[in-house]
Amino acid sequence: MDKALKIKQERIYGLLILVTVIWGLKPVIIKIGLLYMSSIQYNVFRMIFAAIGGWVTILTMKDFKPIEKVDLKLLTLISVFGFFVFQWFYGIGIGKTTSGNASIIMGTVPLMVIVMNHIFRIKRMSKIKMIGVAISLIGLCFTVASGGEVGQLKDNLIGMGYIFISAIGYSIYMVFSKSLTIKYSPRQITTLAITITTVLIIIFSKFDLYIGGLNIVSIATLIYTGIIAMFIGNFIWTWAIRRISSNNVAIFNNLTPVFSIVFGFIILNERISIYQIIGAVIIFMGLYISNYLNISRFIKK
Repeated sequence: MDKALKIKQERIYGLLILVTVIWGLKPVIIKIGLLYMSSIQYNVFRMIFAAIGGWVTILTMKDFKPIEKVDLKLLTLISVFGFFVFQWFYGIGIGKTTSGNASIIMGTVPLMVIVMNHIFRIKRMSKIKMIGVAISLIGLCFTVASGGEVGQLKDNLIGMGYIFISAIGYSIYMVFSKSLTIKYSPRQITTLAITITTVLIIIFSKFDLYIGGLNIVSIATLIYTGIIAMFIGNFIWTWAIRRISSNNVAIFNNLTPVFSIVFGFIILNERISIYQIIGAVIIFMGLYISNYLNISRFIKK
């Protein structure tokens, strides 16, 4: 590998790791924000902050290209069934389960991306990857089995169910957004997806804009979770998808649960159960098996 390609590779890897740290802290920050408003109210403001951040960036950098009609349908589909499903169900689910459980379940996104790429013949899945998928799903079962306190078991399971649906939505967005990022800038695709999602979330929330919950602390959490985690994080993620396959970008999502569980333990004093540890280890084992190939060869030259 020549020096220039190696530097380019390390830059992409470094940015993806940075995003996983940001996303790992996100559930913890959301938990703090939920002390001041409901999960639906918080999700509405989080999307509004993200949309504003996106449009300010695009207008400042004059980074907008009219979407062709042939691409508008795909953009709408990945925004509605991908990004909206992800944000809506994640926003509800995080209020019903721990930040650690949420991130571990989101750690299944790489598996879903691999499966979707295989099903839609975008990138075929090898036998070794199928084995890895099966092993990681076993790990997911251990995570779900962690439940929680007896009195909170029902809500915890429901919350994890919502998070799982949100993971499916984000996988759809990752798989089918790549073709759009080839023609349009990742900033534009990210901002438009966030904007469409924001409109839908406001409608689905029945315009539940509770400004009484806005204070210095909640606004600070919204800036982090909306502008930094959602807009900047998803922009970098989409930018990376443009340069390497969605399968290989998704691999880095495996790090998010690790950071989230650690942050949840340190900041929120969340309990780490033996089932979570076992589930996480099995999930990562399956993910490692699925992606044992050297991903450097997928970098664009």
